[in-house]
Amino acid sequence: MMDAGARDNGSVAESPDGAPKPPRPARSQVAVLFGVAVFVLAADAISKVIVVGQSAGGWASVALASLNPPKVAAIVNWYGITDVNDLIAGPNLKNYAAMWMGSMPNAAEVAKSVSPLTYVRAGLPPIITIHGDKDDVVPYAQATRLHAELAKTSNVNKLITIKGGGHGMFGQADYVMAFDEIWKFLKASKVIE
Repeated sequence: MMDAGARDNGSVAESPDGAPKPPRPARSQVAVLFGVAVFVLAADAISKVIVVGQSAGGWASVALASLNPPKVAAIVNWYGITDVNDLIAGPNLKNYAAMWMGSMPNAAEVAKSVSPLTYVRAGLPPIITIHGDKDDVVPYAQATRLHAELAKTSNVNKLITIKGGGHGMFGQADYVMAFDEIWKFLKASKVIE
């Protein structure tokens, strides 16, 4: 839940359980997320991690890949954001993204710094993206741009398009097909046996 009234200095209030939380700047949210990821990746008992995320979690999974942590073996991105600037201004403006950035005078700079497309380079872990071509929350074009940029830098990646699929609003057959493709991708990438 996001509290639109708590947008001072580029901050938003979030609360998964509905309880009020103090506002946090967008960069702070990113720092907390990556702090948790570093903790998990530092655990000695874990040798290989496949990071999976949907929507904002998809954004987080692809953003984590940009850090290239050694234990991350692959990324499964379900309709995640890849270019925050695309969502805070212009034809793809989304209120949720504009609220997240708030009234920061440097919103475009911050948005670029938290956008996975900014950090695409050779050597990233394999990334598979599943995205509906009728998504009205995160434009499908973000998935196609990520796929193209990853391919340009010779990263192993695959885009699974859910024809007529919205933002996670897929039919059962689409989910079965997507999971089948994920397993094939992970096996072909030698992430699993």
